[in-house]
Amino acid sequence: MSYFDPARVEKVGKQVSRVGGEHPRVHSGKRLIAVLYNGMRKLAPDVTSNGEWREFYGQYYGGHWLSMDLYEVDESAVDRCRQVQDPKFQSD
Repeated sequence: MSYFDPARVEKVGKQVSRVGGEHPRVHSGKRLIAVLYNGMRKLAPDVTSNGEWREFYGQYYGGHWLSMDLYEVDESAVDRCRQVQDPKFQSD
C-alpha cells in the first residue's frame, strides 16, 4: 500500500468523478489516488488496484470518512507526491 501527501496530490493530480461505487477507469500511465477526509485529517492512499479501491470505498460508504475525492496522477509525478510524514494522517 502506498500513501501520498494529500496536498501534493490535490495540486498535481487531475480530479476525476466516479459513478456510484464502481472503480473508475484508470488511464495508462496514471495512478488513481483517493484523498479521504474525516473532518480533522486527510489520508491519500493509492487506490489504482481494485482491491484497494474496494477497501477504501467501503470505509467511505460505511461512514468512516466524510469525503472521498479521486485524482489521477501521472506516473512521472508520483514521486513528487510521496508522503513525507506519518502516512496514517495529515492535518489540514
